[in-house]
Amino acid sequence: EAEWEYACRAGTTTEYSFGNRASLLGDYGWYQANTWSDGEPYAHPVGNLLPNPWGLYDMHGNVAEWTRSVYRPYPYREADGRNDPGAEGERVVRGGSCYDAPRRCRAAFRLGYPSWQRVHNTGFRIVIEDE
Repeated sequence: EAEWEYACRAGTTTEYSFGNRASLLGDYGWYQANTWSDGEPYAHPVGNLLPNPWGLYDMHGNVAEWTRSVYRPYPYREADGRNDPGAEGERVVRGGSCYDAPRRCRAAFRLGYPSWQRVHNTGFRIVIEDE
């Protein structure tokens, strides 16, 4: 979860990687206003909108992203062992989706979904590290 937020924020401290103005969200992410309202209520191919400052696309909206972290409300202690990928419970989902309002697409917004849940607006990001 922390790695996802770090990548989403891309060195910024604002609500979105592009600033605090939700009115700009449609330039960077697929969300309720530019999918449902435009008659396209589905996830779109990645890379059709602007990237964040680090060149990552669709960190806000499009498809909410699973993380390995077990969901629990803040504040919590990292040392309590509940970020173990094998732990039981809901997993943290970040980033919002094409169905969500701007507040759910903010860098800090998080939800907990049961790990067995399968929905068409939630997925995960594959990361390949160069050595």
